Amino acid sequence: MNDSTLKNILRTEAEKIYQGLIPSINRNNCRDCVSFLKKLLNISQISQERMLKEVSDNLFNQNNDIAMVFNSLIDAKFPEYSVLAAANVAGYYMELILNNQQNLPKTLLYDDFAAMGNTFFTLKDITGIQKTDNYIYQENYNPQKFMDTYRTLQILFKKLKNKYNSFALEQFRNIEKYIKIWQEPYDYLILEKSADKSPAGITKSLLEQKIQTGSYLECIALLSKKLEYLLKKKYNKLSENITLGELLNEAGNNDKSIPNTVLGDLCRINELRINKLHATLKQIDYDREKMMHYISVVFDVEKKLTQEGK
Repeated sequence: MNDSTLKNILRTEAEKIYQGLIPSINRNNCRDCVSFLKKLLNISQISQERMLKEVSDNLFNQNNDIAMVFNSLIDAKFPEYSVLAAANVAGYYMELILNNQQNLPKTLLYDDFAAMGNTFFTLKDITGIQKTDNYIYQENYNPQKFMDTYRTLQILFKKLKNKYNSFALEQFRNIEKYIKIWQEPYDYLILEKSADKSPAGITKSLLEQKIQTGSYLECIALLSKKLEYLLKKKYNKLSENITLGELLNEAGNNDKSIPNTVLGDLCRINELRINKLHATLKQIDYDREKMMHYISVVFDVEKKLTQEGK
């Protein structure tokens, strides 16, 4: 018997063993059976891709759910990406998250997807946004909690997308729609946080420069913080945690030194700020002349406050 004949006999016998064993593989014996079958690869024409497909098909035919099949295949030492092609847990997780399902089945990928999902759910609760069309922001949300949660979501989402995007293209795009909605309020709050470090030092020329360069978002943040600082100083509340809206309410109710026309302009500045905190995907067409007017109004308030302090 020559080598060629012997190889053909061995391949035939290996195929018979393979065909006989595949139907008996279940989630309890998968690892041991696959370990044995892999030893046949060198003497047969059976590929690992074929083995993975037929093993996964057999497991699915036994009414095992996708997470159970994924776990069995990973436990049988098949490569992760190959297993995902057969049992796409990444896409399954993303679909569950988008459908507000918080209890994900446990797999090797559970921790990262659960962390991203829980952060996503938290951000939806903070902002009140549950869908990406015709959405309305919750009227009052915690800015610092929003920023911290959004920053965490960005990190977790980027990590998962870099690794699993090809397995859940549409689902990742749908999560990105939420991220895009939250981006402008996040950017605005970062600008406000920076402006809050030294509001007294914000000058009229700086704000006019921002208008000249088209940096309207930054201008609104700086102008809002400048106004907040001036009103806090006027009402001796520099150390208090009070919002610009509350300060304007106090001005309207108790302060007759601010004319109604001026108060109206100051309230419109706060409206611009609120618009940034509750931004929609519709872009605002900023009016340059109005912005320059609001800047002048705020610095007239500062001038008057300075005069009163003399």
